[in-house]
Amino acid sequence: MPDFDRLYLDTTILRKSNWPHVSAELGFLLELARNFAIEILIPEPVEIEREEQWIRELGAASQKWEAATAKRSDVLKAVGGGLDEQRADQPDAFRERYKTAAQLVKEANGIKTVPMTTRSPAEFFRLAVTRTPPFQIAGDKITGFQDATILLSIVDDLIACGKPSCALLSEDDVFSKIGAVSQSEGKTIRHLRTIEDVWKILSEEIRPELVKWWEQQRAAIKVEVAAQQEQISQLIGVFVTPDMIDYRARTVESVGLPRLISVDIPFPRFPLEPGPYPTREGTTHKISATLFVEVRALASRGLGGFAALLSGQFLDRSGAKAAES
Repeated sequence: MPDFDRLYLDTTILRKSNWPHVSAELGFLLELARNFAIEILIPEPVEIEREEQWIRELGAASQKWEAATAKRSDVLKAVGGGLDEQRADQPDAFRERYKTAAQLVKEANGIKTVPMTTRSPAEFFRLAVTRTPPFQIAGDKITGFQDATILLSIVDDLIACGKPSCALLSEDDVFSKIGAVSQSEGKTIRHLRTIEDVWKILSEEIRPELVKWWEQQRAAIKVEVAAQQEQISQLIGVFVTPDMIDYRARTVESVGLPRLISVDIPFPRFPLEPGPYPTREGTTHKISATLFVEVRALASRGLGGFAALLSGQFLDRSGAKAAES
C-alpha cells in the first residue's frame, strides 16, 4: 500500500474538472481511491475558492451571452423579427444550484469536507513576514494567504485524525515548498501535481503482483499445451494441406507432436498506461503460442530430381559411385 491513505484536492484540480462536474480524469482518480481504500478530502477553503471561481466564470459567460443576444436581436430587426425578453435566474439561485450539485457529487463519491483552520491571525502574520511558503514575494507584495489557509487546514485535519502523512494533489508548484510548515507540525505532506502522478505511485504498488500473475498464466498455458499435444497434432492435420508444405507435396503422411517454443501474452494496459478505460470481472486476454511441429509429406520428383537421377546414371556408367535416390 502507498505511504498515505488520505488525499486532499486543491482548487486547481477541481477547476480543471469543471467542478461540481466530474470529468473522466477526476472520475478515474475517484475509482482508484476506492480500489486502494484512499480517502478523498476537500479542504473547506478549497470549496469556497472553487464556488467563487464558478460564480465569476458564470458571470463572464453571461455577459458574453447577453452581448451576443443583443447583437442577434439587432440583426433580426432587419427582417422584422426580435427576441422575447428572457429573464435570467438571480445569482443567488445559481449559487444554491451549485451547492446542491457539489453536495450530491461528494455524497455519491464518499468525498468529505475538511473544516477550515482556526489558527490565529498572529500565526499567519508570522508565516507571512518570514516568507515561509506558501507565502512568497510576488513583485513588491507578499502572496499566499489562501494557500496557507488550505495548508494549515490540512495539517489541522491530520492532527485531529492522528495521521502522520498524507498527499495533496495540486497543480500549484508552491505546495512543493511547504516542508518547513509540515515538518514543524510533525507531519509529512506529499505534493503530487497531476492525477497521473497518483496513478504511477499506485500502479507501482500492484505491479509486482501483476507480473507474478502474468508469469503464472504463461506457465499454465505451457502445461495445457503439453497435456493436449495429440489433440493439437490432430487439429493441425485437419488444416494443413500439401501445398502449404511444398509445391511438390502430394499428400500429408503424418503430423508429429508439437513442441512449445514460446508463449506470449500482451501485458495488460494496467498498470503501464493511465486510464480511464473500462474494466470488468472475468476479462479475457489474447495469447500467442509458437509451436514446432514436424510434418511428413509424400512429394513427386521435380526437375531437380530428374537431373540428379540422370547424373547418377551417367556416373554409374563411367564406373563412379552411383548417386543415391
